Amino acid sequence: AELIDIYPTLCSLLKVPIPKSVLGKSLLPTLRDPRISPRTDALSLNRGSHSLRTDRWAYMKYKNG
Repeated sequence: AELIDIYPTLCSLLKVPIPKSVLGKSLLPTLRDPRISPRTDALSLNRGSHSLRTDRWAYMKYKNG
């Protein structure tokens, strides 16, 4: 789960339509059943460093090496 998922989750809880432009994913199914995994990948960007993580791989590049 990531911060991008909070808005669609709140929309789902409040029964408000999630705009098609929203990139996040509702975590409501996971909140109802913890056995359901919310997502298997994550992208992080932070001051010139970035990482991409999947269930099998992790790629990290740091600003200073």
